[in-house]
Amino acid sequence: MVISGFQKLIIGAALAGGGYYFTPPRVFWNYGIKVAYPMEGFIVDGSGGTQLSSSDCIGRPVLLVTWGAWCPHMPGNLPEIEKLKARFAYSDICVVPVSTDKDPQKAWEFARANNMAEPNYWGYKGLSDMYWGFGVPHMFLFDRKGMLRLEGAIGENNHDELMKAIIGVIEDGTPRNKSPSPTRPGQAGLVNEERLEIKQLYAENVRVFLTGGYDDLDARAAFMRKGRERTSLDGWKESTVYDSITIDDEVEATDAQIETRLRLFETWVATRPASVTARMALGSQWFHYAWKARGGGWAKDVSDESHRRFRERLEKARVIFEETALMPETSPVVFFSLLRLARSQSWDAAKTDELLKRALAFEPDYIQYYEARATALLPRWGGSDEEAARFAAASADARTDGRGDEVYARIAWSLLWAYESEKRSPFDAGLSWPRARAGLVDILDRRPQSILWLSRGAKLALAAGDKETARRMFTALGGRADHDVWPVYRDYWNARAGVMK
Repeated sequence: MVISGFQKLIIGAALAGGGYYFTPPRVFWNYGIKVAYPMEGFIVDGSGGTQLSSSDCIGRPVLLVTWGAWCPHMPGNLPEIEKLKARFAYSDICVVPVSTDKDPQKAWEFARANNMAEPNYWGYKGLSDMYWGFGVPHMFLFDRKGMLRLEGAIGENNHDELMKAIIGVIEDGTPRNKSPSPTRPGQAGLVNEERLEIKQLYAENVRVFLTGGYDDLDARAAFMRKGRERTSLDGWKESTVYDSITIDDEVEATDAQIETRLRLFETWVATRPASVTARMALGSQWFHYAWKARGGGWAKDVSDESHRRFRERLEKARVIFEETALMPETSPVVFFSLLRLARSQSWDAAKTDELLKRALAFEPDYIQYYEARATALLPRWGGSDEEAARFAAASADARTDGRGDEVYARIAWSLLWAYESEKRSPFDAGLSWPRARAGLVDILDRRPQSILWLSRGAKLALAAGDKETARRMFTALGGRADHDVWPVYRDYWNARAGVMK
């Protein structure tokens, strides 16, 4: 490729003063300039509930290969990827085949259908801009120092060149890492047991539901309810039954699909009128259907017709939940559902506080009750910063079981998302960071390896401007993060880099 004088000038300007570190590598590579370029951090999800971070591969060569089930030519290119995985399976290189599909489920189904050797990874939210903008499959080869040495499409035409380059970065004269590569089968990174447990619960609930096992699903939920079963995330397992079989308002589904699900639940209630599980499923579906009609925007932007459907469907949910709450063997989940509905229907403070008192009397350890009530006290729901802060302190002070600071930390977390959307911090709005930090310590004393709470702790510490606590959380995470806390991993890496210097 011939480079014009103007192009040389632009490239020179990008390189000046270290500026090339901020220039997408493809700018140079497209012009035939094969400069070494530093690998950008990534966190990708592995099949089987694992995660792999670029930090797992420090000191190793890395071959990152992007692929996608969405590409019609992908099946024909798979053999080249599989050859690379097999050829270097027992070297110390990290071979990371990453799906760029938006839907991870499609990626796993495609991988299984095409007999792709494990492990495989999904990186739609975990890859930085460095790895996008190319066709698939596309490879990026980094040396042991994390510098880009080769980049390009994968195919038979460049197989020999790629093999030579990989061998070159492996046999570079420096000692090999003697521990197994984290991408070798059986060494696929740290399993996030917390999220894996939830996925497994959801999968089993859905399997039972889709096979028409209403009696089995009733028994499953009743067992969880009676035993006060908790997940490793300290949620109530019973709630996973309703969450997994209802169609969430954020899922892309048609009204016809949701109404079909409603009819199934109505049949379930009619044939099993004593089933708490059936009524909870039906009420939950009406609640989600209401929010689907309204949408998530500001009230002023919602049409009159959408408001009407919202109110109508919420009322159906309210009637079902309140009837369920009066059943002899009712569920603690129903009170949480009612607290969320109270916010949606704008109940007055006295009525909502009475509901909270009733909920805590029924099940004092359902900590999410506090989170639901605190959210309703935010300014966007007609409350104020002062009310939310007072509620957090009063709720924590009222606990006599030593969990007051934990309750405070959980409330602080539940409020963080709303304040973040307004570009504010809950600790600038009246909440106490020292008390929230004490609650985090209590939680992590019980769950020191919790990816969820280390991720939450890092984000809360950043919101409070406490870089030292954030640094400790990031260090303990080891380059990993929880999806719900950091939906876009680029944000995670930027935040991490800001305190780990």
